[in-house]
Amino acid sequence: MTKTLTALTAAALLLTGCGASTSGNLTIDPQDIQYVQDSRTGLCFAFVGSGKKLDPDTSGVAMSNVPCSDKVMALIEG
Repeated sequence: MTKTLTALTAAALLLTGCGASTSGNLTIDPQDIQYVQDSRTGLCFAFVGSGKKLDPDTSGVAMSNVPCSDKVMALIEG
């Protein structure tokens, strides 16, 4: 899990550094959102990768801190 979280963070930073454009071209299906919990801090994160094609201007990775609610924990464990 730590490797996944590190890889996602690195990907998000790379995309931010590349100036990826997200102006209306991303489609996000809530079923595609994944959840992880950082074992070092106990914080929970939601992340999703999305885009219409493999192009820096139309694809990206988003990651956000979310509450570790019972529903989130069930999705992490499920």
